[in-house]
Amino acid sequence: MKFWKSISSDKNKYNSIDKKIVKEYNKNRNLKSRKYLCYAPFKSLTFFLAGDVMACWHNKQYLLGHYPEDSISDIWFGEKLKKLREHIINNDLTYGCEECEKHIKSSDFYSAGAWRYDYLSLKKSDYPISLDFQISNICNLECI
Repeated sequence: MKFWKSISSDKNKYNSIDKKIVKEYNKNRNLKSRKYLCYAPFKSLTFFLAGDVMACWHNKQYLLGHYPEDSISDIWFGEKLKKLREHIINNDLTYGCEECEKHIKSSDFYSAGAWRYDYLSLKKSDYPISLDFQISNICNLECI
């Protein structure tokens, strides 16, 4: 059983995007799998230079953890990511996903980063299948 199956779906506690807008957004997506507005929190983790871990490149406000202090497993199965998934399942993009929410609500679907993670829906896994890393060309002097 997938670990996010136990997520609540009490519609009254979410700031869900209007169903008509979601339907229009889904019409503009390339892949048939449109169960969620975004698949990043279900399939991906993004690591930034300082060790901050977020769900994706676009969600830079909702910190899931800090690597290596928090293990990938602790982040992936943790309460913060569970809460983000819960909101995504209920079409609520208020947990750091405001950039995508703004674009989707204004029908600027291509500018919403969420659809860029649709391809991840094709793979079934209870673990991240995509890990993104921010890199830098600044020397860390480790070779000295």
